[in-house]
Amino acid sequence: MLSRRTLRSAFSLIELMLVMAILTIALAIAVPTLHGFGEGRRLEHTANQMVALARWARTQAITQGVAFRFNLDAGNRTYWLSVENNGSNGAADSIGQDWGRVFNIPDGVTVTWDATRYSDGQYVRIDSTGRTDPVDIQLSDGQGDQKLVACYTPAEQLHVASEQEQQNGT
Repeated sequence: MLSRRTLRSAFSLIELMLVMAILTIALAIAVPTLHGFGEGRRLEHTANQMVALARWARTQAITQGVAFRFNLDAGNRTYWLSVENNGSNGAADSIGQDWGRVFNIPDGVTVTWDATRYSDGQYVRIDSTGRTDPVDIQLSDGQGDQKLVACYTPAEQLHVASEQEQQNGT
């Protein structure tokens, strides 16, 4: 005859509380270690985003036959693209797309640059032939990490400079 009573395996409340306590201790140890990971990635992300933006502008400049501008305002911690309006004394217009929005420089990242100063402002001009103004954009954070986004000659594209390029200045 079969018994109506069957054995079920289950966790007791004490066992569940013990597992939760172990997980809490493990998280308390791991979180401070992972805290700096996200901050360190901001610098690299910003550099890569600037390069992607400039490369997109170069492609559009060649395709559309108009000059684009890579603008950076270190005081307001922003950068963006604009397109030159050939009909109004070299003024620049908003692109009006997602690529034309204003990008923010993350907190903790400082930016300096040596872009050409034109009569209507300081920016990197990307010509309709794809030629780009030479520029060094230095990004740094509070931990002493640095990234250099550079274009050394008009024929090359903006890129994140390698350690060797930074040392040689080429």
